[in-house]
Amino acid sequence: MPSHRLGACITRVSATLKLARVGGVTPHHPQYVFITHYELLQRVKNNLPTDYEKTDIKISEYLKDFTQNDINVTRPMEKTELEFFYGSQKEISYLVKLNEEFKKHTINQINGASNLFPSEVGEVFKLGDTQNERYRYYECPRNPNLSITIIFDGLFNGNNDFLFVVELKYELIEKAKQIAEDKLAGFIGIKKYPFTGKSGRWQHYSNELIQVPQSGIQNLALFIADALKKSQTLALYKVMKKELVEQGNATTTAIGATGQLSR
Repeated sequence: MPSHRLGACITRVSATLKLARVGGVTPHHPQYVFITHYELLQRVKNNLPTDYEKTDIKISEYLKDFTQNDINVTRPMEKTELEFFYGSQKEISYLVKLNEEFKKHTINQINGASNLFPSEVGEVFKLGDTQNERYRYYECPRNPNLSITIIFDGLFNGNNDFLFVVELKYELIEKAKQIAEDKLAGFIGIKKYPFTGKSGRWQHYSNELIQVPQSGIQNLALFIADALKKSQTLALYKVMKKELVEQGNATTTAIGATGQLSR
């Protein structure tokens, strides 16, 4: 088993990380802490803020994937699992292939949904460049730092849902803090996130959960367009676009035209 030693100069105690305990035995040594990768990850999670999964979706998902990968590496297969695998290889191969085809279909539909938005939603969005199996950006064409992000891994894990997220990046995060609260109030069915209080590259402002019935999967692009049209997320996005993009551009243009802007 590979192991790594992490020295701590202050306490003069080292940690030895292993993938698994050998024979279930925990060695004892006054200057070493013996701990498995999984146990360390669990302690890290236990020391995170209780609401971290709600306030930072991306990091939460990355941590879940990392933990699951560690479990997959360290946990040996049970005898019953091996028997099931060898007795069902044809069925398993078919299901693996079907699952990949389902993912490709779903992602193609999500990518294509933005093409329907001008006619179905009445709003133009630019599909962002990100390519993965978790989220896509539907970006404001006048400023890509404002977007509606769709987080769709819930369609692959049995939850049969996705999230619409109003997302801000870079300079728009600080600008959004200046919007009067009454302009952002009254939206029903969405969850808002508090600002982190520090500058960053991106910030989820709100999310809205959308359940997807089986009948909505075949033409998922149209389902997404219809759901967005009816959503509170779209209404909130329009307020953000007006306050952060349209008025900001109008102010800049007016100052530039009068020659009063100096640097």
